[in-house]
Amino acid sequence: MLEGENEVEQMQCVMEIMGPPPAALMERATRKEQFFEADGSVRITANKAGLRRFPASKDLGQALRCNDGPFLSFLQVGLLPIRLNQILKADNAVIKAADETVHNVDNLQSF
Repeated sequence: MLEGENEVEQMQCVMEIMGPPPAALMERATRKEQFFEADGSVRITANKAGLRRFPASKDLGQALRCNDGPFLSFLQVGLLPIRLNQILKADNAVIKAADETVHNVDNLQSF
Protein backbone atom coordinates (compact mmCIF):
# COMPACT_ATOMS: atom_id res chain seq x y z
CA MET A 1 0.00 0.00 0.00
CA LEU A 2 2.89 2.35 0.75
CA GLU A 3 5.54 2.82 -1.90
CA GLY A 4 8.84 2.26 -0.09
CA GLU A 5 11.70 0.77 -2.07
CA ASN A 6 13.00 -1.27 0.86
CA GLU A 7 12.45 -1.97 4.55
CA VAL A 8 13.99 1.31 5.68
CA GLU A 9 11.86 3.38 3.33
CA GLN A 10 8.74 1.40 4.29
CA MET A 11 9.34 2.37 7.92
CA GLN A 12 9.88 5.96 6.83
CA CYS A 13 6.56 5.84 4.92
CA VAL A 14 4.76 4.66 8.06
CA MET A 15 6.42 7.34 10.19
CA GLU A 16 5.64 9.95 7.53
CA ILE A 17 1.96 9.35 8.32
CA MET A 18 2.05 8.39 12.00
CA GLY A 19 5.18 10.01 13.36
CA PRO A 20 7.91 8.13 15.21
CA PRO A 21 7.02 5.35 17.63
CA PRO A 22 6.89 6.11 21.36
CA ALA A 23 10.04 5.90 23.46
CA ALA A 24 8.80 2.84 25.37
CA LEU A 25 8.51 0.89 22.13
CA MET A 26 11.88 2.18 20.93
CA GLU A 27 13.59 0.92 24.08
CA ARG A 28 12.58 -2.65 23.22
CA ALA A 29 13.37 -2.44 19.50
CA THR A 30 16.15 -4.82 18.51
CA ARG A 31 16.92 -3.22 15.13
CA LYS A 32 16.42 0.45 15.95
CA GLU A 33 19.90 1.39 14.70
CA GLN A 34 18.69 0.58 11.19
CA PHE A 35 15.95 3.23 11.34
CA PHE A 36 17.06 5.70 14.04
CA GLU A 37 20.13 7.66 15.04
CA ALA A 38 21.96 6.93 18.31
CA ASP A 39 20.14 9.82 20.02
CA GLY A 40 16.76 8.29 19.07
CA SER A 41 15.93 10.73 16.28
CA VAL A 42 14.62 9.35 13.01
CA ARG A 43 17.31 8.56 10.46
CA ILE A 44 16.33 10.55 7.35
CA THR A 45 17.70 9.03 4.17
CA ALA A 46 16.95 9.68 0.51
CA ASN A 47 15.57 6.96 -1.76
CA LYS A 48 16.93 6.30 -5.27
CA ALA A 49 14.94 9.25 -6.63
CA GLY A 50 16.35 11.56 -3.95
CA LEU A 51 13.06 11.81 -2.02
CA ARG A 52 13.37 12.31 1.73
CA ARG A 53 10.47 11.38 4.03
CA PHE A 54 9.88 13.29 7.27
CA PRO A 55 7.91 12.02 10.29
CA ALA A 56 4.30 13.22 10.69
CA SER A 57 4.49 15.26 7.48
CA LYS A 58 1.49 13.67 5.68
CA ASP A 59 -1.90 12.27 6.50
CA LEU A 60 -3.06 8.92 5.11
CA GLY A 61 -5.02 10.54 2.27
CA GLN A 62 -1.97 12.48 1.08
CA ALA A 63 0.26 9.41 1.27
CA LEU A 64 -2.19 7.28 -0.76
CA ARG A 65 -3.24 10.17 -3.03
CA CYS A 66 -6.84 9.49 -2.09
CA ASN A 67 -9.63 11.77 -0.85
CA ASP A 68 -12.35 9.14 -0.33
CA GLY A 69 -13.20 9.71 3.36
CA PRO A 70 -15.12 6.45 4.00
CA PHE A 71 -12.37 4.40 2.34
CA LEU A 72 -9.66 6.14 4.36
CA SER A 73 -11.65 5.57 7.56
CA PHE A 74 -11.96 1.89 6.65
CA LEU A 75 -8.20 1.65 6.19
CA GLN A 76 -7.45 3.47 9.44
CA VAL A 77 -9.75 1.49 11.72
CA GLY A 78 -11.12 -1.59 10.01
CA LEU A 79 -8.71 -3.22 7.60
CA LEU A 80 -6.27 -5.06 9.84
CA PRO A 81 -7.22 -7.28 12.79
CA ILE A 82 -4.54 -5.59 14.89
CA ARG A 83 -4.31 -2.01 13.72
CA LEU A 84 -0.88 -0.67 12.88
CA ASN A 85 -1.61 2.67 14.51
CA GLN A 86 -2.38 0.96 17.84
CA ILE A 87 0.82 -1.07 17.71
CA LEU A 88 3.11 1.83 16.82
CA LYS A 89 1.50 4.17 19.36
CA ALA A 90 0.88 1.49 21.97
CA ASP A 91 1.93 1.46 25.55
CA ASN A 92 2.75 -1.76 27.38
CA ALA A 93 -0.87 -2.33 28.44
CA VAL A 94 -2.12 -2.36 24.86
CA ILE A 95 0.66 -4.68 23.74
CA LYS A 96 -0.01 -7.01 26.68
CA ALA A 97 -3.74 -7.02 25.89
CA ALA A 98 -3.00 -7.89 22.24
CA ASP A 99 -0.68 -10.72 23.33
CA GLU A 100 -3.35 -12.07 25.68
CA THR A 101 -5.97 -11.90 22.95
CA VAL A 102 -3.78 -13.87 20.55
CA HIS A 103 -3.03 -16.38 23.31
CA ASN A 104 -6.74 -16.77 24.10
CA VAL A 105 -7.59 -17.29 20.43
CA ASP A 106 -4.87 -19.94 20.19
CA ASN A 107 -6.39 -21.71 23.20
CA LEU A 108 -9.85 -21.66 21.62
CA GLN A 109 -8.51 -23.16 18.40
CA SER A 110 -7.16 -26.18 20.30
CA PHE A 111 -10.71 -27.47 21.04
